[in-house]
Amino acid sequence: MVWVLHRWYRDMPETDVSLAYVLGSRLLVTALNLYFGYRLSARRVDHSHGPLGAEGPLPGPSRVKGRRSSDSSAPPPVSGAEDGAAGPCPQADAWEEEPGSAHKREPGAEQGAEQGAGQGAGREAQLEAQQEAALDFQELQQLLSERPLPTYRPFLRLSTTLVKIPWGEPEDMGPTFREDLAAAFVGRDADQHMLQVYVRRGCIELTIVAASWRGGGAGLAPSPLPTDSLLCSLKLPPEQADARPVQVRMVDVAGEPQWVPDTSSGQASSCAAVQLRAEGVAPRVLLLPQPPPAPSPAGGQGPATTRGGTGWPVRLQARVGLTALHEEGAAGGKQGSAPEARALALSGGRFLAARVVSSSLYDSSAVYDIELLEAPAGPGPVLFELELGSWGVGARLPLPPLLATADPAVAAELAAAVEAWPAEGAAELSGFLLDLGTWLETVHVCPAVPHRAGLRGLPPDLVNLLARHLAGFAQAAGLTAIAASIAAQQAGQAGQAAVESGALQAGGAAQGAGQRSGQCLALLRALGLAPAACAEREAYRAFSGAWAVALARTGVVVDLLLLGSNFARGLHEGQALLSATTLTVLAAFATGALLAAAWPFLPRTAWERWALRGRVPRYCGTLFSSLVFQALSAPAPATASSVGGVGMLVLEGVVLPLTCLVSPLEAAAIACVKLPFFLLGFRKLDPTTTLSTTLFLIARAQLAAIATASAFHAYVRARFQRRAAKGQASAPGGN
Repeated sequence: MVWVLHRWYRDMPETDVSLAYVLGSRLLVTALNLYFGYRLSARRVDHSHGPLGAEGPLPGPSRVKGRRSSDSSAPPPVSGAEDGAAGPCPQADAWEEEPGSAHKREPGAEQGAEQGAGQGAGREAQLEAQQEAALDFQELQQLLSERPLPTYRPFLRLSTTLVKIPWGEPEDMGPTFREDLAAAFVGRDADQHMLQVYVRRGCIELTIVAASWRGGGAGLAPSPLPTDSLLCSLKLPPEQADARPVQVRMVDVAGEPQWVPDTSSGQASSCAAVQLRAEGVAPRVLLLPQPPPAPSPAGGQGPATTRGGTGWPVRLQARVGLTALHEEGAAGGKQGSAPEARALALSGGRFLAARVVSSSLYDSSAVYDIELLEAPAGPGPVLFELELGSWGVGARLPLPPLLATADPAVAAELAAAVEAWPAEGAAELSGFLLDLGTWLETVHVCPAVPHRAGLRGLPPDLVNLLARHLAGFAQAAGLTAIAASIAAQQAGQAGQAAVESGALQAGGAAQGAGQRSGQCLALLRALGLAPAACAEREAYRAFSGAWAVALARTGVVVDLLLLGSNFARGLHEGQALLSATTLTVLAAFATGALLAAAWPFLPRTAWERWALRGRVPRYCGTLFSSLVFQALSAPAPATASSVGGVGMLVLEGVVLPLTCLVSPLEAAAIACVKLPFFLLGFRKLDPTTTLSTTLFLIARAQLAAIATASAFHAYVRARFQRRAAKGQASAPGGN
């Protein structure tokens, strides 16, 4: 490229070509690059998940496929959905006698040739997406394995209380038993909150899920509700409990799932008294069915590959350890098969259809293949239990919790984190999935599920604390998609509140003063003059960082072109390529040129991290050049004659602030540093120019840079607020 530019300059009939002319010819190319770069990067910017900063973005795959085999090249262990959404969300406040069965989808009676061709193309795209997901998952695994995950301290303590009332039926309970139970939990312990209640028939069988704040890990384990308080909340007569007592059992969901027979009731005297222990379940992350694509103009539907996931039902595998309490109860004894089991799946206040497909018995463990026939109604934790009815056991063993999410990038990142999680931290992993799942379930409420009234669910202040706790761990662990999702949701709440209020109250102004527009609010926050919540600041940092990466791609190419044109101009004027003057030119554009040269060789995530870290050095390139010029007392470059003209104004005042996307405060601070050094450099280049003229030329370029940075940040901030308001309005339960 340098050789071509050199030949072009040499063959020109006029030798005195100004730098303004050179930059003007390049600016047309720059404008085209900005336009096409924006068009090509708009989708990635609008849907970016990574909280960008020192570590840069870590984008997840656009489609995540479920792992169906043990092949090493298989996609990540994320189970999801392919063919359409899960349908309307069922009522969470309705009890079920048995988990429902999955409904099979009847294909249409007529299929045209175009539909067949679309299915063929869909299969090819599905294979390509599967390979892409596998590569992205391997990249995520490699990134997470480069540094160990920090220790996670669970924020919430989730417990399930199993209640069995043998002398009642669900119809005997009061119509407001859920709210009464929630009030009983809070009335007994203000730090304990009821999340869900699951009801089964065959007498009254309740599974109550409650959460309490651990207080930084020092929280005490909760105790179950007294029987009298429990029956009073259910509006059941307590006198019948004397004849047939109520069975109450509490289990810590994130603890070590195990079951030990009750020796006091004679249960351990059976021929097969064993201690059961849930050793693991896979996969731990479920990708929910994605929304169907919008209908095509012809009235048809797009190919199925436009939706992420692999389709339901989903296969899981659970391993249960068997420890004999006495010699006759050894797992390898007379029993030739694993204990018969029945799978129970709980999510969103209702039982999901699930069944045990097969089981295998080993020396000290049993492996169960479980099929989840029904997708959860929304994001959140999925609790699995096994009812083991043979060997004289009669146990209900909880399995490690799962997490369901609708975000493919979050699902892929979680799957990679589960794979990289140390084996000795199984309890911390369960606590992390429960905390994240509880937060997802709280902030993403399915529209068809009635709003939780009264005291049900977590209070808002505890939800905000949980979000900050999760975001801090995600950022420390490099789980950028999760951190961005949390920050974006928090910013959506703040943005919606700002949109609804529509104004900022000026300090000292009377109440009811005029409202400020959204653009004015965006400008004030872009300048740092308006306060913003911590979560909103993090979300805007992620959003503007995505824009910075997109613009950096154009900026480094511009720097490389400018470096080449300066070298070519110097060679044309007879300057030596290896000289102190070359160092002056190189200092101005070295950062951008190195990033442009490294673009084809570095992985995408690594290059984006370096691009973000190089924004300020690129913006200070002309300052470095001035310092080198004054320190080395080198001859002026061939392009120095145009310094202070239109070329400098365009480069310093427009191109650099746009492609580096520094904040207005950073631009102002750097301008204050540039002013004295530029003044000394200008006086050294042209001592005949008056001081006032030199100050005017320098101040003009720096003020233009500050104005450009402020205007563009205000534009990005306005787009961010519109996106946050739109996301809040379109979210379930939003206005």
